[in-house]
Amino acid sequence: MWQRFTEAARRSVFHAQEIAQTHGEGYVSTEHLLLGILRDPENFASKTLQHMEVGLEQFAEEILQTLPPLTNPPSAGMTLTPRAKLAIDLAWEESQKLNQNYIGTEHLLLGLICEGDGVIAMSLRKKGIELEQARMAVQQTVSAN
Repeated sequence: MWQRFTEAARRSVFHAQEIAQTHGEGYVSTEHLLLGILRDPENFASKTLQHMEVGLEQFAEEILQTLPPLTNPPSAGMTLTPRAKLAIDLAWEESQKLNQNYIGTEHLLLGLICEGDGVIAMSLRKKGIELEQARMAVQQTVSAN
């Protein structure tokens, strides 16, 4: 499936792995995925969030505060948590709904929202971001670029 990821989506996952490692975790969670996305304010997901009036730096700081404190040395092996894997699977489904044959950061964002019960999905809902609204914002952001 990784071959279907855009370069920006791959970078976001790579950043998520780096963030997880620096927190001594051997897994990539939905929190790490969103933080990886937010590292690049120019990708479609970040632009979509900005369009929806979410302050990226403040949101990233809020998410960082949900991560456990660093207690372990950085981990070398990385796996996806079940929620992160589900979010990626849902990202693929979202790209298909939009008649696209790739996974971009915008699809990862939609997958994180669709996941529903995790920290990130709840954090996005607290910010007033719902799935249909986000789908429309993604379409506007992509078509504007």
